[in-house]
Amino acid sequence: MVSFILKEKQNKYKAKENRFIKVNKAFADVMVLSKIQIEGKSCFELYSKEQADAFWKDDLEVISSKKPKRNIIEHMKSPNGTHFWVRTDKIPFKDDDDNIIGVIGFTNDITNQKLAEDELIKHRKQHEQLVKERTAELEGEMKKRIREEEEQRAASLYAHNLVEASFDPLVTNSSDGKSIDVNQATVQATGCLVRNSSATILRYVIRH
Repeated sequence: MVSFILKEKQNKYKAKENRFIKVNKAFADVMVLSKIQIEGKSCFELYSKEQADAFWKDDLEVISSKKPKRNIIEHMKSPNGTHFWVRTDKIPFKDDDDNIIGVIGFTNDITNQKLAEDELIKHRKQHEQLVKERTAELEGEMKKRIREEEEQRAASLYAHNLVEASFDPLVTNSSDGKSIDVNQATVQATGCLVRNSSATILRYVIRH
């Protein structure tokens, strides 16, 4: 059974002592080692302590629960320094008496897929950052416009109050020559008691 299983994909069979008993060529190729260099070795001889501890923890979980553990995503580093990503399913391996004597791992190299996903995440974050920056820019422009409009209204009100406070008749004209406001002195001088901001009415009042 072990020989049959090991013919498929990147598979390996580990004993309860955390040693590789059998591995297939596909797994050895991923590790950039020969089968002879792997079989009989423990994880701690082939990986960093951090990686080996993580693998051993998964194995113990499978052994103690007697249940498979699937879709384990692992970042690995081979003994020659090659970095790669794998997705592993681990199942308990039993003898004829139903005793667990090891763990069989089914490993798929997903390095290209993981790199593509990471690149997609990178572009998504860059896009989100650009949107965030543009939103902040637009908000800044909006605040600036509102502030300028408020300043303009304040300046207009101040100018209007100055004109209104004058004892001399004053008429405010627009850029196209239309009268748009008069002060109280102008109203008194023309004899009118009613003021209106309409240019047509203002011209009529002044002519009277």
